[in-house]
Amino acid sequence: ASPKLKDRLKELRDSGIKLVLITASHVDYTEMLMEYSYGPDWRDYFDLVCCRARKPGFFTSSPESRPFFQWNEKNESVDSIETILELKSKDTLLEGHWTFVDKWIKCNAGKPGQVAYVGDSFKSDIISTKLFTSWDLFAIVWEGKKYLKDNSSEV
Repeated sequence: ASPKLKDRLKELRDSGIKLVLITASHVDYTEMLMEYSYGPDWRDYFDLVCCRARKPGFFTSSPESRPFFQWNEKNESVDSIETILELKSKDTLLEGHWTFVDKWIKCNAGKPGQVAYVGDSFKSDIISTKLFTSWDLFAIVWEGKKYLKDNSSEV
């Protein structure tokens, strides 16, 4: 990641905005990719990390069918999470549902406001987020133009 992006993420966090990384990747791959991209202190840029989100189900399934699990780094095991109160900054979560993250952000943000979501997959991030959440959406999508052309009846 560029130093400009790192500085901007730090500014956002310092201003009370909560930053959450939501990825379909497993913990090991996320760790490797983020450490390569952001350096060994990559977790300092995010309040929560949600791995193996299994998008678009993270957005489209019912909350009851998508519990979060907490990754225990010390013994590389999974613990269940019963309530939103158990969720702490710097946790690594597995699976889950967007409403849980939304409530956590709203309970812990320094400033009240909306959630901004940045996605990079048209199908898994963009369409699902727009249809099922109240989050503002930013898209980084290379294949978007072709997808829109080929699937204009879905959008």
